[in-house]
Parts: sequence; structure tokens; C-alpha cells
Amino acid sequence: MISIKFQTLAVQKDGNTVDEYQDASTTNTIKYDGALEIYAAVADGATDSYFAGIWARMLTRAFSKGAIETIDDLQRQLGCLSERWHNVVTRKPLNWYDEEGVEKGAFATLCGVKISLHGDNANSGVFKATAIGDSCLIQVRKEKLINMFPINCSSEFGNNPWLISSNLKSNQRLLDHYKLCQGDWQSGDCFIIMTDAIAQWFLHEFENELRPWDVLFQLSIAVNCHQAFIDWVSEMRNSKKMKNDDTTVIIIKMGC
Repeated sequence: MISIKFQTLAVQKDGNTVDEYQDASTTNTIKYDGALEIYAAVADGATDSYFAGIWARMLTRAFSKGAIETIDDLQRQLGCLSERWHNVVTRKPLNWYDEEGVEKGAFATLCGVKISLHGDNANSGVFKATAIGDSCLIQVRKEKLINMFPINCSSEFGNNPWLISSNLKSNQRLLDHYKLCQGDWQSGDCFIIMTDAIAQWFLHEFENELRPWDVLFQLSIAVNCHQAFIDWVSEMRNSKKMKNDDTTVIIIKMGC
């Protein structure tokens, strides 16, 4: 069977504790009838909304279970996810200002990919990615970037991406902002899924004719890759090459 390697690297915003990290990431594999589906997703919880990290984790877990593959799936799932989020965050008594925040709801971006393998010896296949907001998917093949989704250049990042909310009233225009990308993969391809801070850095480096995927590949194979990633992100923030925000990346190597 083809070798598939996953690596997730993450660090919270400078000045915050690990408990204040509000990104989320999930990977999962589902095997059935000789086929294998790989799911991976990241979400960026909005820091100005309440319990956004919990909401981000719920979205990525739902995606990685195969429950959010289309906009119709997402819209069907949001009711039960919203109810579950509300039950979790109100288990303990809240202050009045927390109650107001819960009523407004939590908000998060979402970017996920499903990679399909048909047969144990599959060396190629198809993938489908979905996104709402500015978390991104990159596909690299033979040292070339062949897919950027849903954002194509660093200047497109802003301070107000579209977000999925636990408050159902805030999701009325989701269809207008839902993005879909489909394509093929080959053995040796690499998929990189990132929240916005590192995605913006990545695209800016690429626009300057650099190969930012090489930096991430090297970090992913370091002896202490998590500490190496933390140190590197701190360096990028200090040099103003990356904004100070929760930072998350999933690297999936197909047959590497």
C-alpha cells in the first residue's frame, strides 16, 4: 500500500497560553470496500468571539468524519453542531457578559480535504477540498506548486474573512462564500493545509520566487519538529514576515 505520512504543527499566538489557542486541526482515515478515504481539516476560531476554539474543533472533527463534504452537508450539520456547542459551553454557570457572547455565537473558518485511494496499491487518485474563509490548501508536485485554494495571492488576505457561526442566524449567506476544489493526486504529491497567518506567509514567499514548502518539509522532519516549528514561527513573527496569530499547518505526503 502507498505510504502516507501526516504531520501537524501548531503554536498559539505570542502572549497567549496553550489553553487560549483557538485554531483546530484533525486528520482521519476511513477504509471500506477496498477503498481508503483520507480526511484532514483546519479551522481558525475568531479571537473576538466566545469559545471559538471549541467551535473550530467541532467543525474539523465533523469534516474528518466525512460529515461535511458539500455545502448541503454543512448546512445539515450546523443545527446539531450548534446545539452541541451551546451545551458544552453552558455546562458551567456563565457571567452575564459571557452569556451575551454565547448568544452572539462563535465563529471560525474551515478548510478541509478528502483524498481518495481506490485499492491498496493505488499510486494516484482524486481529491476534493472545501473551504469557507481564508484557511488554505496547497498542493505540491515535483517541486512545483500546482494548486492554491481558495486564495491565490497574499494580498487577498484581510481582517474580515467569511466565517461559519454557531449562531445559525449568521449563516444565511454561507452558500455565497462556500468554495470547492477538485483534482487528482499522484504518488509523491504533498498537500499542505494552513490557517491564515502561515498561508499568507507561504503565498508571499512563493510570489517572491521562493519555495516555502521546502521550509515546512524541513521543519516536519526535524528531530524535535514541534519545538523547531515554534522557534521558526517566533522568528518569522519577530521579523514581521508573519502576523502574530494562532498558527496551524497539516502536511500530508503521498508516497514520499
